[in-house]
Amino acid sequence: MPELNIVDRKNKKVGTVEASPGVFEVQCREELVQRYVTMQLAARRGGNAATKQNKGELHGTGAKPWRQKGTGRARAGNTRSPIWRGGMTVFGPSPRSYAFGLSKKSKKIALKAVLTDRLKGQNFTVVDSLNLENPKTKEAVTLLANLGLPAKTLFIVSEKNTNLQLAVHNLPQTDVLLVDGLNVFDILVGLGLPWTIIILTGRGTISVGTEGLLSSTYLLLGSVMVLYVFMLTKKNLSRIEGLLLIGGYIAFVTWTYAAGG
Repeated sequence: MPELNIVDRKNKKVGTVEASPGVFEVQCREELVQRYVTMQLAARRGGNAATKQNKGELHGTGAKPWRQKGTGRARAGNTRSPIWRGGMTVFGPSPRSYAFGLSKKSKKIALKAVLTDRLKGQNFTVVDSLNLENPKTKEAVTLLANLGLPAKTLFIVSEKNTNLQLAVHNLPQTDVLLVDGLNVFDILVGLGLPWTIIILTGRGTISVGTEGLLSSTYLLLGSVMVLYVFMLTKKNLSRIEGLLLIGGYIAFVTWTYAAGG
């Protein structure tokens, strides 16, 4: 039966605890772990891609464009036909859910397999208390340093710890998770795409300040007004207009990124 040391916030041993072999000594089922992660990522997909697949979704008349015979042209019954420019889309995507289920037994086996793997890799540290006096990022950094933990750390707590959650909020590679919400994806990865981008660019923490807030507000209001006008007029964006909007967004993100550095 595996035995883990219990340490305090100064990384001094204060006791031991026996890990349940039914949880931390199970056979690793890689295929179940892969299916579990795929299930979680699939449930996060938007599934909002849509095309106009029937005549009722398109503007235009339902009248026959020309008579059936005598014109020398091919027969046509509707200008919204799929073979016409601006017509319907055949077998196009429609809003859907990509979520799929996994049995409770499979979920438990996958979760136990990941916990076993993390324990074998000595990636577990049991701390007697994680209560911080103040919700300060500095205290969270000090806690990580005292415990000898890497920047990429997942704290698993038995009950809600507001101070700890707020303290690690500005640490992009650190997260807090209630034991009730323990899942395979957070144990394996623990981070989302925005944090991954920040890590890859080496920016460290995200600083939030009031500098440039007024100009950012004006840009946001201007963008909302432009989109509102397009919604009211029901105008379809051309390719050039779409590229200009995307270019403006990229320029704004680049400016914000540079200003924050």
